[in-house]
Amino acid sequence: MTDALRQYISTALWSSTDLNGEPLETNYTADDIGPISLARMGSDLNKILSIVHKLLPDIDDTDVAHDFWLSRNGHGSGFFDGFKQYGRYCDVLQEIAHLFGEQSLVLTDDNYLTVYE
Repeated sequence: MTDALRQYISTALWSSTDLNGEPLETNYTADDIGPISLARMGSDLNKILSIVHKLLPDIDDTDVAHDFWLSRNGHGSGFFDGFKQYGRYCDVLQEIAHLFGEQSLVLTDDNYLTVYE
């Protein structure tokens, strides 16, 4: 697993809550994400990284990963906030992230966290 994917998952767990309002990171780790969901998360992340590196070749992948999860899910932070120093690119990346659609992590009957759209 890459550092970027670890960061993406960490941000997802930190910013998501269970049915009791507890952050998922309190009781779950990347090991609790089902293999299909993990593959989907990695695929989406690789797609946005490819786009970002065409615009900003020297950007840190972990920064992209963090802001991508927040941006695609409409949190109060994201590319529009974390990438202000890159001028118009922050708005472009914010719009691209929205095209991916929102996702959430949900605990399923098989005791895996699953990506839900």
